[in-house]
Amino acid sequence: MAKLGKMSAKGFNAISKGSKAAKSIKKSRAKSSSTLKIKAKKNSEAKEKAAAKARATAKKKAEVKAKAKAKAKAKAKAKNNTGKKASGAVNGKNKINNHTLELDIQYFAKKSKPKASSTSKAKTNTGKKASGADKLLKPDLLDELSKSGVKYNPDNVVMVGKNSSDKLFWLEKGDDKAGLKHIINRHLEDFNAKGIQDIPNFLQDTLQKNPIKQGTGPKGPYAVYVIDGQKYTLAYGNNGFVVSFYPSK
Repeated sequence: MAKLGKMSAKGFNAISKGSKAAKSIKKSRAKSSSTLKIKAKKNSEAKEKAAAKARATAKKKAEVKAKAKAKAKAKAKAKNNTGKKASGAVNGKNKINNHTLELDIQYFAKKSKPKASSTSKAKTNTGKKASGADKLLKPDLLDELSKSGVKYNPDNVVMVGKNSSDKLFWLEKGDDKAGLKHIINRHLEDFNAKGIQDIPNFLQDTLQKNPIKQGTGPKGPYAVYVIDGQKYTLAYGNNGFVVSFYPSK
């Protein structure tokens, strides 16, 4: 019996050891499984962060691209509108005597054309001060211009005058490159800032002053005048055709 008891004790111990080993293996497996789950969770979180970062980067790139596109569009629009700011014919701004650009040219041209008058009216007005039209388009100067041999359009002449050296000058309605339209397009605001509204009349008066400087630039002859402390530059052709006229520094 004692021997049997002793063997039973040994068997119990063996069983106990086996049970502990099984528990240890089970615990190790559970720990391993938990570790795998933690790693899987971390990998999932890392992937989610990477995906979120990629989305944020893509969104930022899209915003930068959209801003660049909007900026390019605005720049193209601004470029397209270059020159329109100065033109009263386009947007109704920069008016002279409530006339837009085209009306300004017509206004000055009409103002410059002498009206036909009857003999009785001529006699009645004898001795009176010359009108603005007579002043800008004096018959004797128009006659001199017609006999000078230069190429010009009589219907487009707005002003004719002489400078202090007795050289004949004339201003035509012109276009975007030269003449009254060019002056209004490019320098209307500058003249408005100086309080000058009748450009042809002011030009004729300026011609009678002595220029402080004369010369020939890349685009042709020019003269600089000073009126009330302000410089004005006159650009013209050798034949006396007025190309441009504007306040200068």
